Amino acid sequence: RGLAAEADHVAGMTPGTCAARDAANRLRSDVIASVGRLPARYQEPLTSAANDLAARLAACTPPQPKQPEHGHHGHGHGKKKGEGD
Repeated sequence: RGLAAEADHVAGMTPGTCAARDAANRLRSDVIASVGRLPARYQEPLTSAANDLAARLAACTPPQPKQPEHGHHGHGHGKKKGEGD
């Protein structure tokens, strides 16, 4: 995948997710690895943009595990105190 397509992919991700953080870090690594093949006038702006994006997406909140369902529904059912006496 080219850098432009990779950047578009990262830009379309939901911020704050670990997937977005990981994708931004991969993009930054790919930009750094490709910098020697880029025209000189694009090297600094592209590297700076990739670093900025990785910094903005550095934090992530892992998905919370689902709470187990207890399967019993005994609370709140039945007679209230004083009913049916």
